[in-house]
This record gives sequence, C-alpha cells and structure tokens, in this order.
Amino acid sequence: MAAKLADAVSNGTAPRPKTWWLGLNFALTIFVSAFLLFQVQPLISKFILPWFGGSPAVWTTCMLFFQTLLFAGYAYAHFSVRYLAPARQALVHVMLLVAALAVTLPSIAPSASWKPEGSDSPTWQIMALLVMNVGLPYLLLSSTGPLLQAWFARSFPARSPYRLYALSNVGSLLALVSYPFLVEPALDSHQQSRIWSWSFALFVVLCGYAAVHMWNLGRAKGATAHTGGASGTRPVQLVSGVDEPTPAWYQPLLWITLPAFASMMLLATTNHVCQDVAVIPFLWVVPLSLYLLSFIISFDHERWYVRPFFALAGLVFVYLAAAAPDFPIEFGEDETKSKVTLTHFAKSTVEWWHTRTQPSRDDDADDGDENGTAANDEGNTIPSLFEPELDYVGELVVHFAALFCICMICHGELVRIRPAPRYLTSFYLMISAGGALGGLFVTLIAPRVFETYYEWKLGIFGGVILTAATFLLSTGIFQHFDDVAGPPTNKRGWSLARWSIMLLACAVPGLVLSGIAWSDVAKMLKADDEESGQGNYRDVVIARVRNFYGAVRIEERLQTESDTDEMKPYSRTLYHGRIIHGLQYLDEDERLATTYYATESGVGRAIGFFKPNPNMRVGAVGLGTGTLAAYCTEPGYYFRFYEINPRIEELSNEYFTYRKNAAGKVDIIMGDARLSLEREADEASQRFDVLVLDAFSGDAIPTHLLTREAFEIYLKHVDIDSGIIAVHISNRYLDLVPVVRGLTEEFNLGSLRIHNSESSGGVYSSEWICVTNNREFLDLHAEDDEYDSKWLPQYMFYAGERQPHAAFETIRSWPRSILWTDAYSNLFDILIRKEED
Repeated sequence: MAAKLADAVSNGTAPRPKTWWLGLNFALTIFVSAFLLFQVQPLISKFILPWFGGSPAVWTTCMLFFQTLLFAGYAYAHFSVRYLAPARQALVHVMLLVAALAVTLPSIAPSASWKPEGSDSPTWQIMALLVMNVGLPYLLLSSTGPLLQAWFARSFPARSPYRLYALSNVGSLLALVSYPFLVEPALDSHQQSRIWSWSFALFVVLCGYAAVHMWNLGRAKGATAHTGGASGTRPVQLVSGVDEPTPAWYQPLLWITLPAFASMMLLATTNHVCQDVAVIPFLWVVPLSLYLLSFIISFDHERWYVRPFFALAGLVFVYLAAAAPDFPIEFGEDETKSKVTLTHFAKSTVEWWHTRTQPSRDDDADDGDENGTAANDEGNTIPSLFEPELDYVGELVVHFAALFCICMICHGELVRIRPAPRYLTSFYLMISAGGALGGLFVTLIAPRVFETYYEWKLGIFGGVILTAATFLLSTGIFQHFDDVAGPPTNKRGWSLARWSIMLLACAVPGLVLSGIAWSDVAKMLKADDEESGQGNYRDVVIARVRNFYGAVRIEERLQTESDTDEMKPYSRTLYHGRIIHGLQYLDEDERLATTYYATESGVGRAIGFFKPNPNMRVGAVGLGTGTLAAYCTEPGYYFRFYEINPRIEELSNEYFTYRKNAAGKVDIIMGDARLSLEREADEASQRFDVLVLDAFSGDAIPTHLLTREAFEIYLKHVDIDSGIIAVHISNRYLDLVPVVRGLTEEFNLGSLRIHNSESSGGVYSSEWICVTNNREFLDLHAEDDEYDSKWLPQYMFYAGERQPHAAFETIRSWPRSILWTDAYSNLFDILIRKEED
C-alpha cells in the first residue's frame, strides 16, 4: 500500500481533497482568523478601559501587545515552516489549537481580579492581563496568515499565495469597521465575548481541516522520501522552482524599516488627533482602517500602487498636516513668523492668500479671537486654514490623508521588493517585526524621551523625506538603485528633464528639513523657552509632562506693568492637549474660582447651596488645578479629590495655590476614582453633600463614570434626597444629555441642566447637570434650567417650544434617553451632528 502511495505521489496523482474545497477552506480560514483577530482588539480593550482610567493610552498599550504578539505568531509560522516537516507542523498546530480552545471557552471576559490598586503606570499589568486572557488564541490567529499561505503554496505550487494576504486584510478591515457600527450597538460586552469564543471554535475546525490536509500531504511525501531511501522528517521548500532569486542584501532591511515607519505613523497620528485635534475616544478606528486599507490595496496587485501619484499626494498632505496648529496658543495667530519652519511657512502662505482674496474688515479687528481667526498687519481678520475649535473635520481629513499616503508608499514599496514564495514566511516575519518596533517606539520609548507627542513631528519629518525620495525614484533618475524601475533609458532629453524635476523636488523639502532641524528640534529640547503673544502679553510654557495618562503643559501669561514696563506673571493655565483644565490668576484674584467652575456655573451653584453648612463635604472626580478648593473657605469644610494621574497632583501643588489657600481640609486620593469610591463604599459612606464628576482627558469621556453601576456606587456616598451629583457635560463632540437623562430615569432622580453662557474675566461657558431629589434646590434654580422653565417632581428634561441656546445649536435630539451600563455603551449614539440649515 505504501509503495502504491509512493508511486502516486511521484507521478503527481496523490489522493487529495477536492481542489475547489481545499482552496475555499484556506481562504475561509485566513479570512475568519483575520476577522477574529481585529474583533478581539476593541472587544478586550473596551473590557479593561474602565479599569485603567479610560485613557487613550490603554488602546495604544493594547496595540503594542497585539503588534508584539503578531510578531510572535509570524515567528512561530516562520520557524515551523523552516524547521519542521509538514506532518509535524500540522500536529503541533492542532495541539496548540486545542489548548487555545480550552482557554477561550466559554468566554474571554477578564476577571475583575485584574482591577488595579494604585495609580502607577499600568502598562505591564495590561500586558499581563492580555497574555493570560487572549495570549494563546491571539498567537494562533496571528500565525494563521503566513502559515496557511505557506501551506497553500505547497498545495498549489502554480498559484501565488500573496493575494491571500490581501484577503486577510479585508477580513481585518471588515472586523474593525463593523465593530463600532454593528457589533457594539447590538451586543453588550459579555455577549460579544461569548460569541467571539464560539466563533474561535469555528476557526479551530476550519484550521484543523487544513492541518489534516497538510498531515496527509506530509505523510505522502514522507512515504516518497522513505521509498527513495531519504529521511522523511526534513522540511521541504514551499515551491520547488530553481530560478527563484535570492533577496538583495538591502531588501530585508527595508522589510523591517518600511513597516516600522508605517506603524509609528499610525500610532503617532492616532495619539496626535485623539489628543490635540478632535478628542473623540473612538477615533482610533479611522487611522487603523486606513492602515489596513493600504495593505489591502498594495498586496492585491502591484498595479494599484502608482508611485508618482502617492508620492506627490503624500508631499502635499504631509505639508498641510505640518501646517495645522498643534495648539491654539503654541502655534497661535499671534506667534512671530521669524522662524523658517514648515509650520510657519505654510501659515504665512495661507494668511498671505487670505489677505489677497478676502475683503478688508475693520470692525473688531484686534489681536484675533478664540474662534480661530487671526489679525494681519493691516488689522484685517484672517480665517485660519485649520480652525481647531470649529473646523476640526478639515484638519482630520488632512492628517488621515497624509497617514494613508505614507502607509501606501511603505506597503507599496514592500510589494515591489517582495521575495519569491520560498521566502514568504521570512518576509512576513520581517514585516511583523517592523510593526512591533514602531509600536515599541511610540508606546514605550517616546513617553520616556519626549515631554509631548513629538513622535508625530518626527513622523512628519520622515514623511517629507520618504515622499520626496519616492517621487525621485518614480522619475527613474536613480534607476540603478531601483531594480524594479526597468531598463535605463539613453535619451538625453529625458535625462535632463528628470534632473530638472529632481532639483525642483529637492529644493522645497531641503529648505523645510533645514528649518525643522534648526528650529523645531531645538524647540523640543528647550520646551520651557517657548513663547507666543504680542503687545502687552506673552504666553510662556513653563512645564510639560507626559506619562501613560496623556501629555499636559502649564502656560504662564506675562503682562506688562503700565508704570515700569516690566513683564510680570499674570496667570497660569493647565492644558491637556487643547483643552484647558484650570486657570489661576497670580494677583489678588488668586482665590477666585475660574473657567468652568465659577460661581455662576452649575457646580458653583451646587456648592454654594451648601455653604451655610459649616461641615460641608465635597467630593470631586478629577483634580486639574484644584480650582474647586477655592470654595473651601471655612475650617469645617472638607474637600476630597480623586485623581488617577500622579503628575497632575504634583503640578497642581507646585504651580497652583488653590489647595494651599483652602481654609478647610483637602485630601487627594490617587487611583481611578470609581474603583476608589467602590472600595470606600465597602467600608463607610463619604456622606458628600456634593459629588462632582469632571474627570475628562481633553474632551474624551471615561464612559465607566457614567454607567448604571457607577451611579449605584455614587448613591452610596451621596444622600440624593438632600445632596447633589454635579455632572460636567461641556463637550464639543459628544451630547451627554441623553446619557445623564437615562440615569435619572433609571434611579427616579430629578435634575437641572444649567448652562452658563458668560465667557470673560477667566470665566468660561460651561454646561452642567445637577442630579438631585432636593426639592428646595430644584425650586430655587428651576428658572435657571436652560431648556425649560417648568418643573416636575422627577425629571427636568422636556422638548420645549424654545430653540436651544445658540452656543449649543449643534446638539441634536437632546430630550432622548440612553442608559449606559458597564457591559453596554455606544459613543456613536451621542455624537454631535450639526443641524441642517
């Protein structure tokens, strides 16, 4: 029997499953593995996000883990194919699949025992949690692409396996896009985890079938080798061709460098836009989708990657992205244009164009305003190309377009230099190593080296070089460095034209790079010397810090004294990205409650209501500058702040005096506020008269603070019949009213929505909802409810006849009710949409 089988193999007639079903099984297995691979990323991230403060860094840490494990999976596939015979590959893989299935079923939901105890950087704790809960399943899903492509190449030697890589990325993209739009709105987290686990079981069946085929194929070839007197245990090559070229010495370097740069740009752009452009928590979906889309387009067929088009488009969008302001003050309208940098050159060009194309405006033309307009030397108002407060969508489009072009170049060049199928697993191993290195740089190295998200600026710097070099290669002028460009031409005219194009293409990037090298890099190294402003004011950055929870800075405003012409400190402001988290005057008004916490605000009225109580107790989720301590004016008052970021506690104590000036007692409890309140509730209630919820990172919303389970904890510390829970809902992107309304209906609570429209003298426009059943407080401030002058015992939300305040005309359907729980929350439901004119 063995002899017959050996003869059949040697004649190419070995028994095998039907070709169409085998090919379909390979395709289905790769597609399902990629889909599950990118479904588990947001699923598990959402599970643990509430435990670690809701910071965007939780996502980037998860990305680092997934990229690292992707590399491990590719390494497993590579060494398995290289050193194991096909039958042994199949046997080992089936054993691992069974072990992973045992770990996965019935659910991958992590245990609550993983909740952190302190506020130290939780990077390694997150990594350990992920290893224990999804490590082995994710490793096998990661290895599926290269391993099954290698099996496919053995099974179908005449067909290219590289299109299966594009299919893999289609599955990844479909999973990523479907999660926030389909999966998250329809299922809670526990349902998602159970469905994912059983879907993994389906993957095990599909992959097991492919493994059985490889076992049979390996045994058949082993029998052939044994009949011929050779060992049947040695691995065989993917394809038996002898004309496959060996990769050039520089190709493996590019296999690592190009995906590393693309990965760095992915995470750096995600951090940048989520922190400084539009602080929307789910915004990471867009850059990751574009990243995967570039893989799909590039690896489907090389004709889709048109070098000159993506090089020129990349140059344009990288230029525009660098021209966008990082911060409204740091790169504001009043900054001097003396520095020759890409940022200032672009802004100067835009402003020059506006002065030529728009009519003059003499009214209200001074130093510019806070809505993103600037004043030129003639006093005309110049709309900024990127108005951070109003037109963040345009800025996002530019940033994402630049990212996509860079990723297309990186991945398109990878396809141009891809090796023969026999080097397939080595090729994918290098790609995954590059992706992991980019993630390591952004997640672990950059936060310890840079005080702000400077890796994005470095990416822009590298993007200029990459796009310019790619464009020059597309002209064919460096043909001897580019084996894919084709035979060189002997036409002198073409040569001169190419040299002219090269000189023109190098002139602007050369000036740009020199400007960045001399100015922006020096700016990074001497951040404390940054100044902006004009006339009698100067804004100076006096401190920058960055850690797991974000990047913050403190700016000090200097004002010229009228009698001495000497500039003295006037105020200090704490920024988290573009969002102000507190301001304090440095003169006789240093005890004044400012910004969103003024006496006219919702929280100011809530605390003011209890000021006659000599033993007033106030709890605050989120410290900032400690502005609320300005209300701690009596020795018997007690204020208790909950803060997760230890650097915020240090900065508020070093640069601001609100806590030091407090007459009563002020305590700081480090760690996640909800976890701290939960542990305290097990011991004794804090008996707060007012509990303030204001723990936002920029405009990002820690959803775990506004769930039904969170309010159950709050109600243990606040007697809601007399006390007040003040919820800060000021936000440019999310309408939180339906969420708070859902909570008031769930617990049968009354509420007032108080909008303070005043914005002057250190007081900012703010929006608060005061949740309470204190009838006296509700009666006292019923007329202050911005959207209804009526009052009913339970709810204060009605669809009244009046139009919403002009400042909040973008809020849609505000009387809706949405109840969030720990297992279900969907931010797309409350995304602010502009009303049609």
